[in-house]
Amino acid sequence: MIHIDLCHSMPTLSQRYKLSVVPYEDDYDKIMEVYQSLGTKFDFLIGAFNSNPILSFASCKQLGTYNVCVALPRSHPLAKKEKPSITDLYNEKLLCVSSGDCLNLDDFRKDMQTFYPQIILEDVGYFYDLDTFNRCEEEGCLLLTLDAWDNIHPSLITLPVEWDYQMPYGLLYKKNPPKQVKDCLKELINMSNRTKLQLEDAFKELLLEKTFHKITIKDLTDKCHISRMAFYYHFQDLYDLTEWILIEDARKALNEKKDYAHWKEGLSNIFEAVYINKPFILNVYHDISRDKIEKI
Repeated sequence: MIHIDLCHSMPTLSQRYKLSVVPYEDDYDKIMEVYQSLGTKFDFLIGAFNSNPILSFASCKQLGTYNVCVALPRSHPLAKKEKPSITDLYNEKLLCVSSGDCLNLDDFRKDMQTFYPQIILEDVGYFYDLDTFNRCEEEGCLLLTLDAWDNIHPSLITLPVEWDYQMPYGLLYKKNPPKQVKDCLKELINMSNRTKLQLEDAFKELLLEKTFHKITIKDLTDKCHISRMAFYYHFQDLYDLTEWILIEDARKALNEKKDYAHWKEGLSNIFEAVYINKPFILNVYHDISRDKIEKI
């Protein structure tokens, strides 16, 4: 199965391949059975994939990243904050995935235990089910979650935190897949790249009309005739898109001209790219704060 919104944002893919919704029970053992059915009952699953057991029998193609956030009851004092700091979490109980299953979250746990021991980590096993979210609400504590899960429980609110932890997501498929699956994956990647380039062109055009902070995601998606979900499959926000454009333009300008024999040509290409993209670069420079530019 490929996520429906992703496929419908790429019409030729949805016309050539059959899409189906694969139901499964909200249970760790049942979900593992679903993952192990890759290549038999269906060819693709989309979701966070940095789990050691899953990667032992499945391959993956990353499409983007989710931000690691915290969920908490709407009545919790921290719910009034737009973006809590790490120190705001001191002396709070934080429910999180047990160690040993996910590389990214293992790193997160290590950092918390080493640098922020004031945060009380409590294991909830290797899988979140509805009971996990209910427990968060009933106990009035915090739950480590992803921004993609912000509407799972009506009594909880999901907030970003002032940290940079992320979770990769993408397509899971059987190791050593058949040719048809490889062809579909290749087409999907090509279409994804075309969507990114389409967003780049639209963003640069909009920057000729208005400043960075006056451009919205809706402006971009309307101009490209894609859904907001399609944008978020590729980029987290406009800053993420800006970073990708800068890196991509530099890569194109150098175009394997980075060695000693071609450094002059590569440098000339960089200056030419800067000149061609002058409106974009000046708008980014003047309209984005210095700390944001340094992060980019």
